Amino acid sequence: MKTVSIAVLSLALAAGATGTATFAHTVAGVPAQDNAAKQRKEYDDYKKIEAEQDPAKKLELARAFFDSDPTPTYVKYVQGQVNAARYALFTRYKDAGDLANAAKIADEYVASVPETDLFFAFQLTTLAEARALKQG
Repeated sequence: MKTVSIAVLSLALAAGATGTATFAHTVAGVPAQDNAAKQRKEYDDYKKIEAEQDPAKKLELARAFFDSDPTPTYVKYVQGQVNAARYALFTRYKDAGDLANAAKIADEYVASVPETDLFFAFQLTTLAEARALKQG
């Protein structure tokens, strides 16, 4: 009797485990497909951001990317593109002598990458001094 009970119990457990595995696979398959589609869209968005030449447009695309609640996979790569775009805008404003916009972009950059504060402080000070000398 004990042998039959153990055999029946073993079969029941095996059937239950198999049934659970099938159910888990079916349920997990749908989110896995959704996750794969989301990852593909994030990759495509990242590549679009990377290819964009205009730094202002690049920042706009990056904001949309971050607003979409991305998975962590491409976040650091997009953040690198954001930093590059901010630096390009900073340089554009600095070269144009636009101290206000250069300072705004520098503040955004330093908020994202705090260790750059001395670099931007030096650049902004130089720009302000050059403007002051021009104005007399």
